[in-house]
Amino acid sequence: MNTLKGKVITGLGTGKKFLGIKEYFSQFETILGASPFPGTLNLKVDPNERKSFLSALESDKTNPFEKVGRKYYSVEYFKISIKSIPCLLIIPEKTHHDESIIEIISEKNLRNTLNLKDNSSIEIKYR
Repeated sequence: MNTLKGKVITGLGTGKKFLGIKEYFSQFETILGASPFPGTLNLKVDPNERKSFLSALESDKTNPFEKVGRKYYSVEYFKISIKSIPCLLIIPEKTHHDESIIEIISEKNLRNTLNLKDNSSIEIKYR
């Protein structure tokens, strides 16, 4: 499986919070080669299709760090694209999402750039 289909859903706002932390932001900026938009696009996917899609991809992880006595965990990421826009599918080590939700970051506000609304269907591909 070299594509994964999902439906856009409203997130919890934690992606925006964590991308606002300099240490995460700068790591993703280096990985993307551009400043990440401060927020994630969340998609609801079939957990079995997600597993099959991700099993064929190489992943890497951000470095964990401590800040003001608080531990921040690593984030696994996969290089993907949506309509030829380079993106990262991220899986934080600590998350409130189950296997049916994926989060995507990009230098673009994907909702605006692709004119997406809740329940819009979207397809992600390997990059």
